[in-house]
Amino acid sequence: MPNLHYNILAIALGALTVAPSPAAMLVFEPAATQLAAGASTNIHINVIDAVDLYAFQFGVTFDPLILSIDSVTAGGFLAGGLVFPGAIDPVSGAVQLTFGTLLGAPPGVSGTGTLAILRVTGRQLGHTTVTLTDILLLDSSAQEIPVSFDPVAITVVPEPGTALLLALALAGVARGRSIRAT
Repeated sequence: MPNLHYNILAIALGALTVAPSPAAMLVFEPAATQLAAGASTNIHINVIDAVDLYAFQFGVTFDPLILSIDSVTAGGFLAGGLVFPGAIDPVSGAVQLTFGTLLGAPPGVSGTGTLAILRVTGRQLGHTTVTLTDILLLDSSAQEIPVSFDPVAITVVPEPGTALLLALALAGVARGRSIRAT
């Protein structure tokens, strides 16, 4: 399936043959996070050291029992371009075919910035790894840019109020037992 997407993007960009671009890196920010059950936060997908980035695509996988991805929005690195947020499948734990492209004549964008923002919500206690799949970065000549990435670890923890109530209940039970024992 990545080859099909590459062909579509290459045709759309009017593929030219030139030397490959230097490697870029995709990173999640924050790199790891704790999230209370029921709480939401943003996870940024950033590109670092991009050279002439004209288009990108990726998918996302996660454990849907632990986490939900509520939305995917443009991050602003390809300002003035088009970003398609992809299709969120909350049952399988995937976002498929998120892509973005500049419009008009080259060049692409160089530097570091945010490609997309994931809005996530903790569903139940546990740990999940959010991973990128089917990653493709293209320069303004429709040449693939080598890329590396690290997944992000998210731990869903009890709400602070829940932990406090549990501690108070346990203290009350312990106190009740100590009173009966005397």
